[in-house]
Amino acid sequence: VHQKLLGCALLLEDFDAAIDEATRLLKIQERAEYYYDRALARQRKGDLNGALEDCSAAVREDGQLTKARVLRAGILQAKGDVPTALDEYAAAIKARASDPGAPFGRGCARLLLGREAEALEDFRASKKANQGLSSDLELRAATLALIWLGEMRAKRPEAAAEEVKAFKTDLKELGRDPLKNHLLCLPLYV
Repeated sequence: VHQKLLGCALLLEDFDAAIDEATRLLKIQERAEYYYDRALARQRKGDLNGALEDCSAAVREDGQLTKARVLRAGILQAKGDVPTALDEYAAAIKARASDPGAPFGRGCARLLLGREAEALEDFRASKKANQGLSSDLELRAATLALIWLGEMRAKRPEAAAEEVKAFKTDLKELGRDPLKNHLLCLPLYV
């Protein structure tokens, strides 16, 4: 019941309730997912130090939980510790190379730092890891939109358009209508 309440609280963005439920669950059993969920709620509330502690606890419980490393890296970057954040992204990629979220996160960080060429490498790695039947189409759409942005900043509009055209074909093959999902529409819009 408390797991469902935690999920609902996060979905409804009731971060105080999410923190309470995650804390309750952690008293019963220390699990990486519960630490991650509490870290996410704390980060959204602005408690960056508490979120960092929970991310560290999540990684201690499960070194393969890349989303905790990615969240920790994002928090470190927000706090101005860019070198440590980039190291954390690299550790997330190393821990689980098949997870498209880690190179996507590092690509976003690099794009914010004005390092478009490196960001494009990361976005392409994320895109490559995010293929097949279990692919996350929304993450793929966001990745393609950011590839478009990086290519446009690099003054290569043809390359930017090519990536988006391929996505349109993918959606058609999968029978997905981008007009019914704003994230799937994003790369087509740009």
